[in-house]
Formats: sequence, structure tokens, C-alpha cells
Amino acid sequence: MFNSIKIIFRNSVKKILNKYYSTKTFFPQEKTLLILRIDAIGDYILFRNFIESIKKSERFKDYKITLAGNPTWKNIAETFDKEFIDNFIWIDKTRIKKKGEWLYRFSILEKIRNGRFETMIIPNDTTSKLIMDLKKHSGVRNIIEKESDSVYLHHDIKKVLEKETYEKDHRKYLEIFFQFYRNKRFAEEVIGKKINLSKPFFKISKQKPERDYVIIFPGAGYQERVWLAVNYGKVCRKISENTDLDIFVCGNKSDSKAAKIIIEESGNGKIKDLTDATSLSELINLIANAKLLISNETCAVHIAASVETKTICISNGNHIGRFNPYPEEISKNIETIYPLEITNSFNRFPELINEHHFLSTVNINSITPEVVFEKAEKHLNLNPSKKYSDVEK
Repeated sequence: MFNSIKIIFRNSVKKILNKYYSTKTFFPQEKTLLILRIDAIGDYILFRNFIESIKKSERFKDYKITLAGNPTWKNIAETFDKEFIDNFIWIDKTRIKKKGEWLYRFSILEKIRNGRFETMIIPNDTTSKLIMDLKKHSGVRNIIEKESDSVYLHHDIKKVLEKETYEKDHRKYLEIFFQFYRNKRFAEEVIGKKINLSKPFFKISKQKPERDYVIIFPGAGYQERVWLAVNYGKVCRKISENTDLDIFVCGNKSDSKAAKIIIEESGNGKIKDLTDATSLSELINLIANAKLLISNETCAVHIAASVETKTICISNGNHIGRFNPYPEEISKNIETIYPLEITNSFNRFPELINEHHFLSTVNINSITPEVVFEKAEKHLNLNPSKKYSDVEK
């Protein structure tokens, strides 16, 4: 009986609060702007430089800017971008989605509501129930966002696929679909002016390390995008046999198991396991000064592009066109290796984008260690190895 009363009371309170937060702010604070960007690290890296353009624009130069963001990239924003952001609101997506965390949800809504923001910018190409919920309950009257039919690129893909013939050069389509360019076009629409920015970047100084090193980054957001740790280990074995380079394995806590497998498979006990041992800002500096990064298609690749580090990106085609391959105009240092099923279909690139722009199930482990080491040899300026058979299949 008591539990039933408690549930009825809780639901009544939630209903009242939802109704309150659904109303628009009557007296917004002038010249206040909220940017809502709660997606992953890579998404933020390809957007963050445009915050400076917004802050310095004629339209928003006198505005106080608050960024509502994902705490997974809090360290990046607060280290590199605080010059252009006045306040931060960090939104834990896992907590706010849980039914039992309704008090946390309303605490976030209260922080947004208390800002009495005059304008909100939602720069996402993709939407979600959470974004729609935050938008609905923000109290903001003036909301600037992308067209809803651009979600997951469906609108732009449809326009290309409706054409009778396709341009065979895939680079033409990267100008339309690659996320950095899409962010740039949106930011230009927002401020009403062209932005003179050709690539993402971090303001850091590269330094010559005491010893040159290679970084291995074996993690990724989805299992389909993860190249086997044993494969990374085999590549590390060949690097160790052909160079005196140090090797660091980087990533978060969930990559520690992969790091152990890589070190064991490599036969090189001197490989340093840095998983869960660096902040994002420290990782950025590590990647900036590396001789080479070998990584799955994940945030590390976008960091490398931003600091001009040579990179081998191993991808199964997930988000192809949008996050990979990198346009040469942005970075000539990023080389992406795909399974042959993807590579052999580049002459029908729009169809590839349509098939894999949300999720690819192509087997990433059809890419062999031999192929990856062959690319590593090139980037490290080594003499081509004569004994690829040394890399066990």
C-alpha cells in the first residue's frame, strides 16, 4: 500500500515538473546562447573549432555562451575551449535516460532553465529522444537547428541516389557528407558568414620526444568496429623486429584486456600499457608527438587529424562518407584500410554511404596484419620486409 502511494506521488510530481519545464521562458536573459552538443568525443572534435567562429561572429560576439555537453569530452572542452565558452553544463547520458534517475534529469533541466537562454543552437546531424526531450523542456524560444530530414544524412543521400549516374570520384561526395564540412556549412548559416577554416586543430606545440614511439589504439564504440587485439599484437611484433621504436597502447579502462593480449602476442614485454592512464588532453599530446598512430575508426583518428600525425585507420566502413575516409584537403596523414568488400565498391560510393552510414556489419577482421604492417612500413619509412610470413595468419 505504502509503495503504491509512493509511486502515485512520484508520478504526480513528475507530471507537474514536466508541465512546468515545457513552458517557454517569459523573460529570457538577453545575449545568452546555449549550445547543446551531447554526442561522442569524435563528434565534438569535428565541431569544437566552430565555437570560436560563433563567439567572434557579428551575431554572437556580445553573447555569453554556455555549452551543454557530454562529460566524456569534458577534459577537452575545459582544457582547450574555455576561452570561447563562459559556462558548462555536463549531461551524463546514461544517468539521465534511466527511469530511476528522474531527479537527476530534473536537476539538469533546472540548470538549463535557470540560464534563461535567449537562443539555443543544436548542431547535430542526428537527433535522439534525449535531444528532443532537452529541447522541449529547455524553455528556450529561439532554437536554431538543422533540418529534421537531414537526420542520419537520409535527405542528402536520397538526393544523390535519385541521380541517374554517379560521380565515380568518391572525393566529390566527401565534400557533401564528411562531418567537418557539414559542421562548417551549418556554422556559416548560423553566423551568416563564410568561415576561413579548412581543418580541425588543437593549439598545441609539438615536441621531439626522447625516443620515437608508435601508438596503438585498439578500442572503438561498437564491437563491429574493433580489429582483434591479436592482430594488433602481430603488427607490434613486426614493428619491434624491424625498428627500435617504443610502442604505447592507449585507450580507456575497457581497453585494458586488449592491451594485455597485444603485449603477450607481440612478444615484446617493453610495450607500455597506457590504457586508463591518460586524460584526453594528455592523449592529444601523446598522439601529437607520435611517429605513427594505428587505430580503429574512433576518436583517436580525429585527434590525429587535428594534430597532423601519421595514422593508419582500420575500418569496416561504419559511418563511411561521414567520418571516414578523411578528405585529403583536411589531412593527407590519415590512411584508412577497409575490407576488400568495401574497397572494391568505391566506384559506387553513394550506395556505400547509404548502406553503412549508420552501421556496418562487414567483417573488419578480414583485414590481415600483413596489410596493416605493410602500410606501417611505408609511414615509418622502413625498407619493405621480405618475410611477411613471419606475421602469423
